[in-house]
Amino acid sequence: MDHSADAVSSRIRATLSTRYFTLTEAIGISVGFLVAVAGTHLLLRGADALLGGTLKLSATWPISVFYFHPFWTPAWAFALTVLATVALFVGLTYAVLRTDRRGVAPVLAAGLVLVLATNLLQSYQGGFVGPIAGGYLTDYGGIQYYHDAITVTDPVRFVADYTAFQSDLKLHSRTHPPGAVLSIYVFHELLGEPGLIAVAIATVATLLSGASTYGLLCAYADRDTARYATYLFLLLPATQVYFLASLDALITAFVVTAVYAFTQVRSPVGPAVAAGCLFLASFQTFLFVLIVPVLVGYELLSERTLRRSAAVLGAVAAAYLALYAALGFNYAESFLVAARIENEGASIFTRPLDYLVTRLEGITELLVFLTPFVLALAVRGRRYLAVDRDLGRLFGLAAVALLGVFAVGLFKTGETTRALLYFYPFFLLPAVAYMRRVDAGFADRFLLATLVFGQTFAMQLVGYYFW
Repeated sequence: MDHSADAVSSRIRATLSTRYFTLTEAIGISVGFLVAVAGTHLLLRGADALLGGTLKLSATWPISVFYFHPFWTPAWAFALTVLATVALFVGLTYAVLRTDRRGVAPVLAAGLVLVLATNLLQSYQGGFVGPIAGGYLTDYGGIQYYHDAITVTDPVRFVADYTAFQSDLKLHSRTHPPGAVLSIYVFHELLGEPGLIAVAIATVATLLSGASTYGLLCAYADRDTARYATYLFLLLPATQVYFLASLDALITAFVVTAVYAFTQVRSPVGPAVAAGCLFLASFQTFLFVLIVPVLVGYELLSERTLRRSAAVLGAVAAAYLALYAALGFNYAESFLVAARIENEGASIFTRPLDYLVTRLEGITELLVFLTPFVLALAVRGRRYLAVDRDLGRLFGLAAVALLGVFAVGLFKTGETTRALLYFYPFFLLPAVAYMRRVDAGFADRFLLATLVFGQTFAMQLVGYYFW
């Protein structure tokens, strides 16, 4: 692993260019990406018409969960919120780029403020309360984790009896381990009001995942580049849209911290933190398993051993054995219950066209929420993955795991970005491989941040992404 990035930064920077994009390139990337996505949408619409409407295509493909929202009232408050959000971005980005260039705290603070601000574009009720305690079936008891959490009277008994009533829980809860509901339960007990729960989730997720992403990137670039790349991560539509009021934001924070601790902290503290965070992630989602081959493969390829992996996974397994011994909670049984609920058969064989269309949808949605600008930097950086071997190894393992997700047919109903939020720091790795070789100045960095945030702002301004 490269732990001497600062010492060699002068040799890695300023070898390719002093700019990320020219104005012509930025316009070309924007238009080209828009044409490609819109063109694919129209082609699929045409194919669906020829097939008699048998394909599962949302009206807003590739974003399958999206609802236009009107300007909220009073109009003056909405207009003031829009102007304030723009002003905050300009002021905070100027401060981040002009002040302490080595510390990450200003980046985390700016990212958190902007997460709150862009979600406020949908109003407090729509952007903060709705994703926690709303949903289109609220009048019939709701579908969110919150609606199950407020019924919990004894959290210990809730875990002990979980598999007995798991299939009777609300739509979101029943395909998750008990930690999904208990996380909201804890926040509800501490804060009560759904909007405050949303703020708490955003705060924990932004600070923890941002700090861990920065620590991870510092291993592969000088601190200034890692700091700026972390800011871009916090400006991404994926982060800004889902880091407030989405349980997946907490899962992302735990997974990214586990990856950072496992790959970069060499003392025994590293595996201990990784095990703790991996347990917290696994207690909220069964999809934590997607990061396991990344950790195992990284240690095997980098160090030709599996000692740390075995220690981490053994600790997680031991925790669940202890839960089983103490409370009778069987994690494997809970997974099987969720699998029975989600199982629709092997769509690659039973519905091959649906399989192909949903694979394309999921991948395209991930790229839309990444923005074409960060994607362009990642494409440019791919040539350096073989040179920056440790970085390339980590990105390659994540890419293989992600391709495996799509190959087995997961995410038939969309929301791919939300469920796979914790892969976005990996998407930054090839971009960082390129950025570390560009001696970009203030103006160019400000422009790239504006392009990324501009897409985020537009997306938050026109729609909801929760159900």
